[in-house]
Amino acid sequence: MKTIIFKCFRFSSLFALRKIKSKSFIFLFALLTLISSLPLNILIIKTKGWNFNPIVNEMELEFDTFTLPVEKYLENGEEKFLYFSKLTFKKEGIISDGTPYFFETSTFKFYINQVPPKEETDQGNVIVLIKDEAVFYRENGKKLIGSFSNLNEPIHFDRIANETDAKKAIIEIIETVFSGPYIFSSVLIWTIANIFMQTVLMLAICAIFLLVRVNYQKVATYREYLKMYVGCFVIPTVVSVLIGLIGESTAALTPVILQMGTALMMIGTIYKGSKTEIPPAKRLKDAI
Repeated sequence: MKTIIFKCFRFSSLFALRKIKSKSFIFLFALLTLISSLPLNILIIKTKGWNFNPIVNEMELEFDTFTLPVEKYLENGEEKFLYFSKLTFKKEGIISDGTPYFFETSTFKFYINQVPPKEETDQGNVIVLIKDEAVFYRENGKKLIGSFSNLNEPIHFDRIANETDAKKAIIEIIETVFSGPYIFSSVLIWTIANIFMQTVLMLAICAIFLLVRVNYQKVATYREYLKMYVGCFVIPTVVSVLIGLIGESTAALTPVILQMGTALMMIGTIYKGSKTEIPPAKRLKDAI
């Protein structure tokens, strides 16, 4: 595989790859495709995955309709409201005086600082948040264990003065605490999709290049084009990944840079390499 990589930095050397017999081409292509998935996978992890969390999806959909337990008090004769005022969520868990809270959406029930009856958890769609444990009891009877350690900053509900901000905070907590499996699913789906997309693109581009003729002669076989494509895949992969890692705005450009760069490298390889290795066509009179 080292030989293949070393030949990827000159068009004439890339053209010569078509004559190398090695199974390393398959391994190298798979490795490069995995590497090219990195920028978007990092972005997926930073944004807590795609919207696969059913709890968060429903809470956002019913944002204006579900209600939180409210605590009323008077301040200078004016009625004020607090939500979960005894709660602080940190990486270590919930800091509170033990006051229990309960609220629900149309599907899910939320128990904070209390353990629900077994009949409730058996039915599923129950979320339990206690001192150092977060559990989502699913409808299928399985449990999803969350982790408060995913929280980046402490969330102090005694500093939140209105229900809208309290709802946003509790949604953020639910999304972060139970983000692990959904991040993994998002990363896995993107990685598989990228491998499939890059493989299909390689097969399609190499099929198109079969139509190319230089000096009226066929340049390479389909298998030889595949080898050249893998060689041309190296530099665009490195460049696209480096650009994609600059920031969130550039991560989405990775597939575009990779695909365009590989195609242009293939054109340059065929043009430069064929000049030296494919003899000029004979004139008609010479052929006669």
